[in-house]
Amino acid sequence: MKGMGTVKKVSAWLLAAALLFCPLMRIQLYAAGGVDTTKECSIQFGIEEMDNSEYAELNKLEIPVALYKVADMKASGSYTPKAGFEGLQLSEVSSATTAEEWKELAGQAVKMAGEANVKPQDTIVLHSGADALDTLSGLSVGMYLVAAETVRSAWYEYSFTPYLVSLPNNYYYGTQDDSWVYDVETQLKPDPAPRYGDLEIIKTLSSYNQTFGPAFFVFSVEAERNGKNVYSDVVSINFTEPGIKKTLVKQIPAGSLVTVTEIYSGAGYKAVTGTKKQVHIIAAGDDGNPVSVSFENEYNHQPNGGSGIVNHFNYKDGTWGVEQKPDNTGGQ
Repeated sequence: MKGMGTVKKVSAWLLAAALLFCPLMRIQLYAAGGVDTTKECSIQFGIEEMDNSEYAELNKLEIPVALYKVADMKASGSYTPKAGFEGLQLSEVSSATTAEEWKELAGQAVKMAGEANVKPQDTIVLHSGADALDTLSGLSVGMYLVAAETVRSAWYEYSFTPYLVSLPNNYYYGTQDDSWVYDVETQLKPDPAPRYGDLEIIKTLSSYNQTFGPAFFVFSVEAERNGKNVYSDVVSINFTEPGIKKTLVKQIPAGSLVTVTEIYSGAGYKAVTGTKKQVHIIAAGDDGNPVSVSFENEYNHQPNGGSGIVNHFNYKDGTWGVEQKPDNTGGQ
């Protein structure tokens, strides 16, 4: 029984290290007793909670998950790599293995699966409604790679770090119970990245007075989401003749409500279609991007004119420089 006690201690230490370095790595390398290699296992998937309430939408997004079996498991708890994963050095993993090394192992497994064209052993779509518990059942014992696809909402893109999980597992460190657990619960860790979209301002000058010279129009662009200002800028459009010009305002947070206000309508010109427009930003790659707003002005027959210039500041080689442009249209 002395040997069994030693195994329990090693087992507890390895689990403690796994929990400390990476909560997703529910991997147990040494058996606290024989593994029943004929018993079926299951994985119930969850999503790690995040503080920002905006991310609650993730609980409603369908998330495709692929499960690859990278190794068989022996009754002793040791692993034998499957075809395509022979180079995965699971035998070298120990209590000194860090979270970064676990992550690297999972990354290697992903690469091997791609190079060997290994097909997933099983797949599931979380939050699809097909399985309320989001559970894969009927799995044989072994080491598995969990790889979830990147998903998008109107506001965010969520990626998930692939990880390895052992079936069965052992939670002696947390529960003081050294029995193998064949029905395992695991969580995906989302990495959200904001999405952005573009705004096109379309300006029509229906009539123009050549005597006054260039007609200069200035717009403020303010974007708000969930009661917070998420973007602010000022852009301009310059005319030297009647016509239509456009300027593209890039990288505005998707889902935000943008208010575009014509704050200077050009001396000698009047607004025909109003000076304030609002529109919701649609993410790049989605139908409807870029969104647009339109303004129209005409000569008001008043004896005054006006013009302007845009200063574009840039930082290069440790110094700030300024470039003057007639407007923000880029020659459109």
